[in-house]
Amino acid sequence: MPTANRPLFKIVDGLRIAIVGMVAMVLIGCAPPQPPSAPRPNLRVDLRPVDKTAFERVVFENTGRVVLVNFWALWDQSSMRQLAHMKVLQDIYGQDGLQVILVSLDNEPAVENVVQFLQAMRAVGLTYLISANGAEAQSFEDFGIPDGKLPCYMLYDRMGNRGRVYSGPIDGIEQEIDKLLRQTEFESVTPMGE
Repeated sequence: MPTANRPLFKIVDGLRIAIVGMVAMVLIGCAPPQPPSAPRPNLRVDLRPVDKTAFERVVFENTGRVVLVNFWALWDQSSMRQLAHMKVLQDIYGQDGLQVILVSLDNEPAVENVVQFLQAMRAVGLTYLISANGAEAQSFEDFGIPDGKLPCYMLYDRMGNRGRVYSGPIDGIEQEIDKLLRQTEFESVTPMGE
């Protein structure tokens, strides 16, 4: 072989080795280091205080949508376990017309903890409220929470009529939501669960 072509063969051999090395890295799962991803900004949580009148106004503002209200509190472990399910329901049914509203029944000193918890949950598209009366008996009375038990869920149809109220487990709620989402505003509305 002429000596003039030898540097060209060394370059070609070097490229072959580099290509074989990169293919091997891909096949065995080694990848070159990637730059770190940028940290995600905190979800903005507007936690609006509501009494009975303000709560009814929020439900009214959602006329045309099926509304699922979840009454919960940081001090109630069973209601906290269900919050992830509320996020999933909003993700699944939100585009079809569901609006999930979370109403915290925590007292004033816990407001910052509630905001931090909701930010960590990263639930986008939900409405965040907090009872102006906190965990006082007045909140349970104003919002119609049966037996003062949390978690409590209330379903409203597209016309703003309250339907079924769940206390504790929410088995079958997906079927109720689907039924209400398929209901037109001209169909007669009867309270559920009565």
